[in-house]
Amino acid sequence: MNIAILTTFAEFTPGYSLTGIVKDQAQMLASYGHKVYLYVSEKYHGETFSEDVTLCKEIPFAHLKDYHSRGELTEDHKKTVTQTSDMIVRTFRERNIQIAFTHDFIFTGWFLPYGQGCRLASPSLPGVGWLHWIHSIPSIKSDWWLIGEYGKNHKIVYPNWTDRTRVAEQYRGMDDHVRIIPHIKDLRSFFDFSPETIRFIKTYPAVMQADIVDILPASVDRLSSKRVDKVILIMGEMKAMGKSVCLVVCNQWATGRKQKEDTDVYRKIDTEKDGLV
Repeated sequence: MNIAILTTFAEFTPGYSLTGIVKDQAQMLASYGHKVYLYVSEKYHGETFSEDVTLCKEIPFAHLKDYHSRGELTEDHKKTVTQTSDMIVRTFRERNIQIAFTHDFIFTGWFLPYGQGCRLASPSLPGVGWLHWIHSIPSIKSDWWLIGEYGKNHKIVYPNWTDRTRVAEQYRGMDDHVRIIPHIKDLRSFFDFSPETIRFIKTYPAVMQADIVDILPASVDRLSSKRVDKVILIMGEMKAMGKSVCLVVCNQWATGRKQKEDTDVYRKIDTEKDGLV
């Protein structure tokens, strides 16, 4: 699937929480085989980003203003609306975009010209589904919070169920206009894991996904004294109780022939328990 993620970023500033959410979202979608086009400001001067994500420096630049009403739009920003709409229609057609994500475009007054640009472009792109993330609880009703004006292919995305009805009401819509998707936060980037750790997690995803994870440091000459066999049996019993489990034995010396013979004893125990992962 071809997915566009629309932002106004000129760089990925670590102090701005939204940039981390967008970065992890783009990389996650790309890792699952989607073609991801990440739209940023035409004056973008930040990092080159991931090679799996296509960075599109095409969002028209404008000096932002925190609008309180659509009626306040300046003539310059009305041009930004048109420029944004024209750019979206042209590039979405060229790239066969099927789904478009926006972040706060239909929410804040700062991004009003870009949200209106999406609304203006939508009728020319009837095959595109739109998911508009908002990242704060709506309070006073703004005069552009009219989800019905955007069209039937537009949905609001909010991170929790608690405020779903409130979000729908603020946008003069129904609960069905709101989709609940919690914020993605990839711990691998959040904790700045090393490339080696990231490769290990990619090979053994259960280390981050299992209900019960046991990290056991035990060098090859201490597997017996560390009672690894008993640990395997305990984890096997937990698995029999319906839990997903993952046991990681940190043993950097298990590479030679003798060491392989030693570890095979424990692999046999694991096999007899139908595997732990």
